[in-house]
Amino acid sequence: MTLTPDNPLAKSVDDGKRLMDGLTPQPEVIMEPEVVEPKVAAPAPERDMSDWEAAKNSAARGLMMGPSGGAWLMGQIHHWLGNEDLSKEWMAKNTEIKEKSEEMFPRKSNLQAFTKGETDKWYDQDVNWEALGDPTFWADAGPEGAMSLVWSLAGAKGAGKLAQLMKGGKKAQYAAGFAGGGVLGGALEGAGHYDEKIREGYTHEEAVKASGAFGLTVAALSGLGSMKVLNPKAKTAIGSFIVGGMTEGSTEFLESPAGELMDNLILGREIDMQDAVNAGLNEGFLA
Repeated sequence: MTLTPDNPLAKSVDDGKRLMDGLTPQPEVIMEPEVVEPKVAAPAPERDMSDWEAAKNSAARGLMMGPSGGAWLMGQIHHWLGNEDLSKEWMAKNTEIKEKSEEMFPRKSNLQAFTKGETDKWYDQDVNWEALGDPTFWADAGPEGAMSLVWSLAGAKGAGKLAQLMKGGKKAQYAAGFAGGGVLGGALEGAGHYDEKIREGYTHEEAVKASGAFGLTVAALSGLGSMKVLNPKAKTAIGSFIVGGMTEGSTEFLESPAGELMDNLILGREIDMQDAVNAGLNEGFLA
């Protein structure tokens, strides 16, 4: 029998073919996952202010470090005494002072003197010559760094004078000055370290312990730098300041690696010596 288009059987065969074609497995289409490019934070834009205004803001932030460090020191004292509620209150004041300082006296830019090199070695650092040649870098960071040294010197000088008034000998005056400069220097750095740990997600108790250990470490280094500046054996005040500045710069460089070591011991945090040395070079260079 011939199947013509008009034959009902032919139509049934065509319908069957179409049905079978619809049931034929189609080749699997593999959808490639959408590639999402990682978002890289854009560099902070330079604020619309003169370098002179940036320098004044930097000095003002340096002055605000004193009250901030004092609040942190009170928080540490209450922590040692077991008054955690009062400790939290004083630490909150420290954070509030810092936040207001950054808000009221903003930076013009975020230039760094040293940056990471091509490798992950901690000693591989690149000098950011562009930043060092930019007056904005010095306007933003110089006065603030100088004010931290001024606070330490004030503590050392004040404690030394107090020992002198109490009829203490030269050794007692030196020891008092060392302690006074160290306590203030350690408080300034400890205050910032506490805020850093809180931002990283650590609890108040963890942040207090880590910043306390860091503050004690810095206290010894700052006391040495302060007493070098006030060293009565120097022939001139300028010579004394230069020697003290070099000592302060060296101790500032050691502070960041020391902070990483303290965090590792107290918080069990992995040491990132690359970032620590990078930060230490920037801080030491400015000091």
